[in-house]
Amino acid sequence: MPGGVSGISIIINKLTGIKVGTLSFVINIPLLIIALYKFGAKFFADTLFSIAACSAAMNIFDEMTPVTYDATACALAGGALSAIGIGVIMRCGSTTGGSDIVVKLIKQKFAYIKTGALFFILDSAVAFLSGVVFGDWRIVIYSMLTITVSGFTMNMVLYGSDEAKLLFVVCNNCDKVVNALIEGLEAGVSTIDAVGGYTHSGRKIVMCAIRKQNLYKAKQLIYSCDRSAFMIVSSATAIYGMGFKSYEDSEL
Repeated sequence: MPGGVSGISIIINKLTGIKVGTLSFVINIPLLIIALYKFGAKFFADTLFSIAACSAAMNIFDEMTPVTYDATACALAGGALSAIGIGVIMRCGSTTGGSDIVVKLIKQKFAYIKTGALFFILDSAVAFLSGVVFGDWRIVIYSMLTITVSGFTMNMVLYGSDEAKLLFVVCNNCDKVVNALIEGLEAGVSTIDAVGGYTHSGRKIVMCAIRKQNLYKAKQLIYSCDRSAFMIVSSATAIYGMGFKSYEDSEL
């Protein structure tokens, strides 16, 4: 059982027999009106196209024979594939309507909450409702599996490429390490004045922000310059500035 408007449409379909795709389109109408008012005509047009395409696809797939009837496989594959699709659309500045619009509205006020977490909360409520309507709590269990996979996958699609590594390197050959990182990775590097806690002697610390895929090469460069270097690697969920995200980028 999917969450959001799709899940609500399936629940209503169970009670009324109206096609899922048709229900999905009708439920989206008031949400689209809100989207037009809040986010503008371009967002409205892009979302309307996405909703129409998704509604048509749901009606088509509803008539097709499933690839598998294994509930676990369906939960895993469905959660991952739907999250990839929604994530790609959201990265392009649009949505597929429904709970996507609700999440985007919530993100305006609570930008620090990850999109995947918001979907998890909303979809969990729909999953619980499906258990009440269908009277089969196994549906809820499989739905929660789908929602969990979907939330994890969506966060990876939306935020995975933004993650970076922040390096702090205490070394003897500071200038050599700095030049190696600049020339080898074309990375921005800064040096920080520090005092050793044990020796009380002045030292330099090299600080460098890099994309996570460059970490292995950075370690090789640092090791080749100073085999006694002391390196601390920390994760940075987002970095703004030259070579990374723009301050003008909207939060997903």
